[in-house]
Amino acid sequence: MNAVRQPSRRSLKRLWVSSAFGWALTCSGMAVAGQPLTLYGIVDLSLYYNPTSQAARDGLSAAISETNYGMTSGVLSGSRWGIKASESLSPEWSVNFVLEGGINAQNGTLGQGGLGFGRQSTVGVASSRLGSLDLGRQGSLAYKYLVPFDPFAISGSQAGMGVSFGSANGVRPNNLILYQTAVIHGWQAGVGFSLNTGFTAAYYDGAQGDAITQPATSFFGTTQNMRMLTLGLRYSRGPLSMVFAYDMVYAANQLITDDDQVVSNKKQPKPRAWLLGGQYDFRWAQISAVIGQTVGGNFFGQGPGAGGYSSSLSTASRGTNMLFADGARSFQYSLAATIAAGRDGRVLLSWQASRPYGSFRQAEQLATQNVFSAAYVYSLSKRTDLYVWGSYGNNYQTISTAKSSVIGTGIRHLF
Repeated sequence: MNAVRQPSRRSLKRLWVSSAFGWALTCSGMAVAGQPLTLYGIVDLSLYYNPTSQAARDGLSAAISETNYGMTSGVLSGSRWGIKASESLSPEWSVNFVLEGGINAQNGTLGQGGLGFGRQSTVGVASSRLGSLDLGRQGSLAYKYLVPFDPFAISGSQAGMGVSFGSANGVRPNNLILYQTAVIHGWQAGVGFSLNTGFTAAYYDGAQGDAITQPATSFFGTTQNMRMLTLGLRYSRGPLSMVFAYDMVYAANQLITDDDQVVSNKKQPKPRAWLLGGQYDFRWAQISAVIGQTVGGNFFGQGPGAGGYSSSLSTASRGTNMLFADGARSFQYSLAATIAAGRDGRVLLSWQASRPYGSFRQAEQLATQNVFSAAYVYSLSKRTDLYVWGSYGNNYQTISTAKSSVIGTGIRHLF
């Protein structure tokens, strides 16, 4: 039997060089094809202190008094990482994709309920003349268009405007078909429809304190699942910016009972929300004001404090993404400012309110929410910020007597 010959050092070196050369040629080919990948992200971590309280509510809940402190992610901006690319098909047309995942940077876990690319996973085509069409999981137009009007960028804390404007509170439907026009003289419009949102839900049946909660569904029939319409219009030219958005959610035609039986959903209100906002840039300060209304339920309640942890305080959507409730109505308001403070600093200020009315208000013992927030941000460089922040909420999430106060300090780095 002949002995097996081992490769010599020279042959191994020749193999390594040829492999490296092949890899370099492959990378060069990608560059020649004009589709370089862009890797980007944000890491935002904050230390915080957050006491919460609530008086006992007759027949609904016991008194609450808690204090939480620790580290959280995403106060100024949601921590994330992503990859994206665009390939030119012609001088006018291009194909693009975005894969973006949220990160709980304090412990390294994935955000958005553990989804790998929970912030966005889309592929689409774009025309410089006709606009863009994107398919996949992505933000609603209320969320996309309102972010620039909020000094806290609708981040994962009670300082963000999403506490009151739930339809903009990081709402990201699955299976969304989204068309947006090109920007024409500062104007842009969009319309989208989700074939299955992937949202969890609570269906209020009219009994005091009682609701049927539902997980996200994936039935075969489209109408068996929750669907969503999103519309938006925005304008930005010179110092003036404006936004309008309208969202409506269609209830699933089928529900899953506690014993895993599929039954027909007889209660199908359509939660809907509109918002209208304006912003003016005075150079030394950006001032914004937003108003809105929600009818037929509530969208995406925001937890108190810095977010990212469990609290005994209720949310407007009963701990789910969507509350379906006839008779639930509310108005929303906000005023906000970003003010320059020296060459490298800025002050963020915001007030937001949500005033409930209708039959649901009395049944749930609701009251007008007011949230006051402030922060000072100092830029160490173009990519790194240090900040201190605080926020106080009364009748938090419109629950009577619920209070949440939070102070903290953090660091944000962009890459």
